[in-house]
Amino acid sequence: ASRPRAAVWLRRFALEAVLAPAYLAAGLCKIRYDGLADQFKGEWISHYLAAKRHESLAPSLNRRIAAAPALCALFSLGNLTVEVALPLASILAARSRLAPRLRRAAAVAWVGFHVSIFGLLGPNFIRFAMLAIFAADPTADSKPNGDAKPADARTHGDFARALAATALLSAWFAVQLRSDVARLTKSFPLNQRMEPYLPVPEMSMYTRLTNPNEDQYMLSLCAVLAVVAAIAREFSERLRPGPKTREETDEETRASSGKTPC
Repeated sequence: ASRPRAAVWLRRFALEAVLAPAYLAAGLCKIRYDGLADQFKGEWISHYLAAKRHESLAPSLNRRIAAAPALCALFSLGNLTVEVALPLASILAARSRLAPRLRRAAAVAWVGFHVSIFGLLGPNFIRFAMLAIFAADPTADSKPNGDAKPADARTHGDFARALAATALLSAWFAVQLRSDVARLTKSFPLNQRMEPYLPVPEMSMYTRLTNPNEDQYMLSLCAVLAVVAAIAREFSERLRPGPKTREETDEETRASSGKTPC
């Protein structure tokens, strides 16, 4: 992108409107369909390792992990970190000075996550790993040179990009809210997955629907609402006038020095 703000937006769009909500949706679905307790026990990990052992690159390793409850619990906690904690932190801490390091740490975790899934279970989600590397911007300069030009005035294109990102992010959470509300209002069966094709998928892969009940869906609804409230608060803070983010400063610095942003 030739304009610093557009370059910042492109990576932020990839992170905050595509990657982070997709991971969050997957994590919320596991809480919705299998319950929070199972996410700490790791029984679902043992189930899928055993079920997918013939698709694994290392079947013997699959069997050993599946037979070790402590390892399954550890893997499950790691999954919660990758699918809930890291994506949420990536959005909520975007204005922090630690944001670039957090993005890169998240990218490393997501790449490792997808490589391990491919090796142990078979499905290939490496495309998400490539997008995570792009969003993390690993080749960016670590320090600005202090000669940045003033930021460009906002244009109609900036507002259009903001609307596009907001619409996509809203769609992710609208699907999650609809899933819980439909069960609680008894307009959709409790023991079936709701997997829409539009506007975005629910991301319910690797869920077992272990004894779903209304309390489980209420917990899921509360979790979705809490995430939406936290993100809405963060975005409202961004609308207030304030200093430029580290990303904007770095992009302006590279633009002023003639460097092409990656």
